[in-house]
Amino acid sequence: MFSGTTAGDQKFGSSFNFEDRLGAGLKLGDTQRVGIRVIHYSNAGIQEPNDGIESYSLFYSHQI
Repeated sequence: MFSGTTAGDQKFGSSFNFEDRLGAGLKLGDTQRVGIRVIHYSNAGIQEPNDGIESYSLFYSHQI
């Protein structure tokens, strides 16, 4: 659930939305990881408009 039906210029049509996630990464040695993530929010066509939002991120982590 979103608190509203818009986020910036994107219009969702409803505050009930779904989240899809996809990611891939590599483990580098015992302490490091690197990868990419994609996240998509939309109402799956339940109500118009259904602009949706995509978010892309790269990540790097190092265990200490």
